[in-house]
Amino acid sequence: MTNQFSTLAARIIETAPEAILVVGPDGGILSANAHASEIFGYSADEFAGMSIENLMPERYRYGHVALRTGFTDQPAPRMMGNNRELRGLRKNGSEFPVEVGLGTMPVGEGQCVVVSIADASERRRLQQAMLHRNEQLSELLAVRTTELQDKNRALQARTEELAAALRRLSEAERRKVEQERRRLSQELHDDIGQMLAALCLNLEMVRRKCTAPEARIPLNNALQIADSIMQGVRDIVHQLRPPQLDDLGLAAALRWHLERVRQTSFLAPTLSEDLGAIRLPPEIELACFRIVQESVTNVLRHASATRVDVEVRLGPELIELSIADDGIGFDTVASLRPPARSDRLGLLGMQERVCGLGGSFEVVSTPGKGCRVSARIPIASHAQEP
Repeated sequence: MTNQFSTLAARIIETAPEAILVVGPDGGILSANAHASEIFGYSADEFAGMSIENLMPERYRYGHVALRTGFTDQPAPRMMGNNRELRGLRKNGSEFPVEVGLGTMPVGEGQCVVVSIADASERRRLQQAMLHRNEQLSELLAVRTTELQDKNRALQARTEELAAALRRLSEAERRKVEQERRRLSQELHDDIGQMLAALCLNLEMVRRKCTAPEARIPLNNALQIADSIMQGVRDIVHQLRPPQLDDLGLAAALRWHLERVRQTSFLAPTLSEDLGAIRLPPEIELACFRIVQESVTNVLRHASATRVDVEVRLGPELIELSIADDGIGFDTVASLRPPARSDRLGLLGMQERVCGLGGSFEVVSTPGKGCRVSARIPIASHAQEP
C-alpha cells in the first residue's frame, strides 16, 4: 500500500501544472518534476542534491535559510508572495517573479517540504499592462475633465454675458417705455389739456351770454362732456407718469395712487412708510412706484381681495417693499414660469425690473390665503433730502 501511495504521489507531482520540488530538512532538493526543469532550466540530475536557495537570487538566500528553518519548526500549508515580491533564478542567471506554495509530506520517520512554484511573469506582465492602461485612462479622463470644466466655465461666462445683455436690453426697453410715457403725459397735459381748458372757458362764456332758453340745455351738456373729458385726460396723465413722483417723490406718489384706488374701487389700501422727505435716485423711485402700481392692479383684477397693505422701509443700503392682500391667492411657481397667459407678465416684469437693479424679488402665496409681493432694492447712492 505504501509503495502504491508513493507511486501515486510521484505521478501526481510529475503531472502537476506547476513546478513541484520535494525538499529535505536540510534544504536539499530530493526530486523535481519536468515542469520545474522547464521553468528553471535544470535537468532532473542537476536538481538532485541542489540547495533550494540556489533557485533564488543571491540577495534573498541568507534570509531564506531562517524562513525555511522556521517553517520546518512549525509546518503548515501556506501560500507565499501575496504581500511581498518573490523572485526565482534560472540556470541562465535571469530572474523572474514566482508564486510559491508550501506543504509537508512524511518520508520515513521524518518529513519533507513540497514546494509548488508558478511562473508569475505573464500575470505580472498583464498586471503592469493593466496598470499602465489605467494610468493612460486616468490621464485621458483628467484631460477630458479639464476640457469639460473649461467648456463649462466658458459656457457659464457666456450665459452670464447673455443674461447681462438681456438685463441691459430689458432695462433699455423699460427706459424707452418710461420716456414715451413721460412724453405722452406731457403732451396730453400741455396740449390736449390746455385746449380742453380753453374749450371749457369758451363754452362757459357762451352760456353766460346766451339768453335763449333752448340753447342753455345743450350748452350745459357740452360743458359737462368737456369736464368729463378733461378729468379723463388727467387720469390718463397720472397713470402714464404721476407728476407727484417727479415733483414730490415716492411717498407722495404712492399716497396719491392708493387714494385713487380707494375712491374708485371696493379695495381698502393702507400705506406704511418711513421715507419722509427723503428723495431716492429717480430710477429707484420709479421702480418702486411701478412695482406697487402693478401689484395693486393685479390685486384689483385677480385677487377678489378687500384689503391690501403696502409697506416701504428704507435702510442704510437698500429699500424694502411689501404688498400684501387678503385675496384668494394662487400658485406662485406656475406664475413665475415663462408666461403662457398675458396676466402673468406683470409678475415677471416686476421680477426683471428688480433684478435689473441688482435686487431680489419674492412672491409668497397659497391658494385661499392671500399673497405677499416683496422686493429688496439696493440704493445706488446716498439718499439726499431736498
